[in-house]
Amino acid sequence: VNDVAARCAGRDAAELVGQPVETLLALDGATLESIVAALRDGGDAARTLALRDAQGGQRWLDARFASDAESALLLVARDSTEATLA
Repeated sequence: VNDVAARCAGRDAAELVGQPVETLLALDGATLESIVAALRDGGDAARTLALRDAQGGQRWLDARFASDAESALLLVARDSTEATLA
């Protein structure tokens, strides 16, 4: 977790390390399962997702997930709140 992502979430990076992705991202079961299935097959997944901040607010992220098929997960995201709400 980098400092920019932690700031967007209104939390300390250390607080987020090791936490499930659902701690920050509003993921329903079907969306999470589709991401996991894509990663399991060695692919990647791109979605627009809601980010929950520490104050109960919400921002929108264009997110891309990738995995090394073992244990590492990479999430690259761009804040798309303004574009999503426009």
